[in-house]
Amino acid sequence: MNKLFTVIAVIVAITLSGCSSTSVKESPLDGQWQGKGKSFSNKKFTKPMKWAAGQYVVTGTIDDGEKVSITKSLVVGKESGGWIFETITTSKKKEVTGMQMLIKGFDQAIAKNDASQISIVWIKMLQKDGKVDKIEGDGIMLYNMMLKSTWNNLIIAGENLTPGGAVAVPAGTFSGTTKIHTKVKVVFSTIEGDSYMHPEVPVNGVVKSVSGDTVTELIDFGFNGKALIR
Repeated sequence: MNKLFTVIAVIVAITLSGCSSTSVKESPLDGQWQGKGKSFSNKKFTKPMKWAAGQYVVTGTIDDGEKVSITKSLVVGKESGGWIFETITTSKKKEVTGMQMLIKGFDQAIAKNDASQISIVWIKMLQKDGKVDKIEGDGIMLYNMMLKSTWNNLIIAGENLTPGGAVAVPAGTFSGTTKIHTKVKVVFSTIEGDSYMHPEVPVNGVVKSVSGDTVTELIDFGFNGKALIR
């Protein structure tokens, strides 16, 4: 199996929480589910673009036809040779939670197509009440063991990325997407899904991700994002 596909799947897993239902119920999140609706031309996808501070994507997750959350994923910047990465999620109840982590070995993983190079140094957790808890040192060891176990269980179906066609999401219509099919073993279950990628999208390249009745679609993206967690 080409290790490149494993690395791509890891990047997708870092940033995404999960065929879309034909109808979507009204939701308190509707007002935030508004994209720019631009058109993006057909471009070949080979790997996500190189990370840079400020890159972000805003994605919405629909579960069984209901909009359940919106997540902003941001490349904050570099620290101690690693990347600080942040995800902030707003639920349909308007509750805001988030996570910020220092990821080491990411650039090496991309260069060598080897996800085993990646490790987490610390994690900051934003709670519903606004409190931020930090996990580091010995407390992060178990997390890394669990994370690497999940990454090592990634199974990429097929040896090639396949054409995904045009995909329309709130962020716009992306012509000539590339589809990657993944299976991830987590504890006693296997999560299987398809992700549609386009090289114009920063962070992870994902325009849309589908797993069973759950779909995550791109609402917006940019290159000047600012961190929420301090």
